[in-house]
Amino acid sequence: MTMPNDSRKGNDFTEKTRAIIGHRAGFRCSHPACRAPTAGPSAESEAARSDTATASHIISASPNPPARRRRPVGDKTELHGPDNGIWMCGTDGRLIDTDESTYTVETLRHWKRLAERRAHLAQILKRDSVVLADDDTISHPLAPLYLPVGPTRDLVDRIDTVLIEACSYEVWGAAPTHVIRELLAEIVRNAASYGGATEALLTVEPTRIHLTDNGAAFDLLSLVGHQNGRGGQAALSTVLRDWSGSIFVESEVTSEGNRYTVALIRTIKQLQAVTPCTFTLNYEAVMGHAEPVPSDYDQCSVVHLIWDIGITYSDVDEAHAWVAWLRELGKAVVLVAPPMSDGLQEFIRAKFPEERLLILRRDVA
Repeated sequence: MTMPNDSRKGNDFTEKTRAIIGHRAGFRCSHPACRAPTAGPSAESEAARSDTATASHIISASPNPPARRRRPVGDKTELHGPDNGIWMCGTDGRLIDTDESTYTVETLRHWKRLAERRAHLAQILKRDSVVLADDDTISHPLAPLYLPVGPTRDLVDRIDTVLIEACSYEVWGAAPTHVIRELLAEIVRNAASYGGATEALLTVEPTRIHLTDNGAAFDLLSLVGHQNGRGGQAALSTVLRDWSGSIFVESEVTSEGNRYTVALIRTIKQLQAVTPCTFTLNYEAVMGHAEPVPSDYDQCSVVHLIWDIGITYSDVDEAHAWVAWLRELGKAVVLVAPPMSDGLQEFIRAKFPEERLLILRRDVA
C-alpha cells in the first residue's frame, strides 16, 4: 500500500496519520466482534484498491454536537494524532459514533490496544489471526463497560453483547465466557422471579465483572446442595464442578442490593486482585507472627486461605488452626495453593473434606 499525502479535510485525520492507524491495527476492524479485513484489491483496474475502513476519533476533534466523546483537550494537535484514532470498518465506525454512552473513550482505547496487540502477534507468529486468550506473555484486561440488563426474552443475547464488547471472548476465551454468560443470565432471572428484582446492571472492570440487582437479599452460594434447585443451581454447579480453579464467583448483599462478582483467575495474584477476602499462610502466619484481624472479614462470606509457597504433605496441618478459626467466625473457607501432585491434592481434600481446593499459579500471567 502506497503512503498517502499529508492533507487533511476539516477535522479528519491526515492521510499519513490514517495510514499509521490502519497499519498498527493490521488493517482489520478493531471491534472485537468484527476484526474484518478492510483493505484489498478492486476490480476496477490492476492498480485499484478497495478501502472499506474509517479511522474514527476516540476523542472527538469537533467541539460541537452531534460529535461524540467530546472532551476538553489542552493541545489540539493531540486530537489529530494517531493515538486518538481507532481503525474500524465502515459499519462499526458509524456504530461507535452514534452511542457515546456505550462506546466510551476508555472502551475504545482498550479496543485499540488489543487490536494492535493482535496485529503484532499475528505478524511475529506468521498467522492470519491470533487468540489473545492464548497469549501467556501478558495479562490483558477487559474493556470497561456497563449495561442495564433485565429478565427479557433476549437476556442471554444482551449479556453476550456486553461480554463481546468488553473483549471477554478475546481475553478470557470462548469456553469460560460461555459459562459466565449462562451463570449471569440465570442470576438475573432468579432475581426477577424469586427476589422481585426490577433492575439489574452489568459492570465490567479490567479484572472482573459485577452484576447488581435490586431484588430481595440472596446468597448465590446458598444454591450449593439445594434440594430443589433449577437453572441457577445448574449453572453454579457447572462453575464449581468444571471451573472451580479458574472462574471466581462471589456473592454479597450490600446497601444497594445484591452484588455478584465473576472473574477468570489463573494466578494467586489475580485472585488477590479481585477479592479482599484472602489470608496468606506465609512464614509469618505459620510461625504465629501474623494473625488475621476479625473485622477485616466482616463483609466476607467466604475467605480464601492461601499457601503462597510450595508445600508438601507435612505442611498441610498448618492450615487446621486457621480453618477452625475462620469457621468460628461463620466463614466458609477455600484453600488455595500453587501447583502440586494429584496425590497431595487428594491428601488435602481428605484432611479438609468441607473446603474447596483451588490450584493457582504464583507467577503473573
